[in-house]
Amino acid sequence: MSAFPAEPLSGACPVTSTASALPKTFAAALGDHGRHVPTAARGASSRALVTPARACNAESMEVIPRQAESQTLRAAVLPASPADSAPCGASGAPPTIGVEEEFILVDSHTGVPLLSNAAVAAAGTALGIDLQLELSQCQIEAATPVCARISDLDRALCRTRSLAVAAAARSGTRLLAAGVPVLGPLPRAITDTPRYRRMADGFGALAEQVICGCHVHVCVPDRDTAVQVSNHLRPWLPTLLALTANSPIAANVDTGYASWRHILWARWPSAGPPPYFRSARHYDAAVATMLDCGSILDPAMVYWDVRLSAHLPTIEIRISDVPATVHETVLLAVLVRALVTTALSALDRGDLARPVGDDLLRAACWRAARDGLTGHGIDTAAQNVIPAPRLLALLLAHVRTALEDTGDYAGTRAAVAWVLAHGNGAVHQRRALRTGTLADVVRTVADRTADICPPGDAHWAAPDPASHPADAPESPARAGEWPVSPSTRRLSGDR
Repeated sequence: MSAFPAEPLSGACPVTSTASALPKTFAAALGDHGRHVPTAARGASSRALVTPARACNAESMEVIPRQAESQTLRAAVLPASPADSAPCGASGAPPTIGVEEEFILVDSHTGVPLLSNAAVAAAGTALGIDLQLELSQCQIEAATPVCARISDLDRALCRTRSLAVAAAARSGTRLLAAGVPVLGPLPRAITDTPRYRRMADGFGALAEQVICGCHVHVCVPDRDTAVQVSNHLRPWLPTLLALTANSPIAANVDTGYASWRHILWARWPSAGPPPYFRSARHYDAAVATMLDCGSILDPAMVYWDVRLSAHLPTIEIRISDVPATVHETVLLAVLVRALVTTALSALDRGDLARPVGDDLLRAACWRAARDGLTGHGIDTAAQNVIPAPRLLALLLAHVRTALEDTGDYAGTRAAVAWVLAHGNGAVHQRRALRTGTLADVVRTVADRTADICPPGDAHWAAPDPASHPADAPESPARAGEWPVSPSTRRLSGDR
């Protein structure tokens, strides 16, 4: 059972190594599909505990600065042009999507974390990118605009990573897309802001961690719908974590986990899978309890793996390590939007999510953090242990219709198969350590972080046939096939 108060009563398989290269962008495989043909108009069916949901327009939002006022935040969800867009919640379009990526800054010569986020952020401003300071002085965050199409998101991620890499280079540092620093000892310097000082005072050594995640934001019509979408997403969080695991080596040692970041992050009192909530009021009551108890200082410290925006009609999925490459970040975003779209369709039919026990879900997340893609995971529906690639097949089968509606099914199938064949970030780090040194691991991570397309690249190539090996796991729905769909939105920062 959840430890949070009841709602107020007012109604109530091993990865193999291959040398073939991925197409320059995952979007090359996913295609440039901005269309969505819903099976029925959103809001046409009644839904228990949920206001009628409507699909969000794929072109309805723009980038917003973190410090924007509420009025500006609200304006960001309105269409720029009625001719080619409609407000979030309009029928007939897939949700919009946006992504935040956190990065580690390391000395370009030694590879150890460097306390240089203020200098890198200043260099970023000169280059035209707004890099946010994170809790540790050796971290920064880059965010995309809100995007309508996967092609737009891919270009945006290429641009933000390119500029972040360039800003770091101007400051004598290298950018690492890794969940935790490879080399230690870790610096113990909190970014000097009033809020971060309060966090350091209130939470002690917890605030000294250096961890980097990837947060995917998806437009939803309202908070009650967002809560029900969160319930539908809960069982799939461990699979998303296994897919993106990218922090096996921390402070000079192999931790034995594919995602050591997840283990560190779970120490915070508000972290982990969200409880199963009955409504937005139930969600808000849980947040109020944490505030009253002092386990969070403000709503931005709600660190659940799925959380609601306090200002915008969005839901934020934050289970993942920062992926090693742009290609993997795009894939993550595609799968997340497909999950949200699938949940919205289920809610339109009046189907609420099946509750999954908190203990089982935490165990599944722990297993995903330990094994990543190279071992086993927990199927929370069947409550048994199966190979991690099989869990990905189940996920793809679950979102197949959403992906087919946007024309993205075949591309995502190929992209997932590529990661299974070549390995995610955790696999690449361990491979570099097995054949070299810790310095080689840092070099590998930095090189893969910077291996991105030129900003504004509009090259769309056909998927590499080698990206879908014959021995890739099959979808339980249809043998040999996989499913796809995309959308997300940028929210305010947390740490």
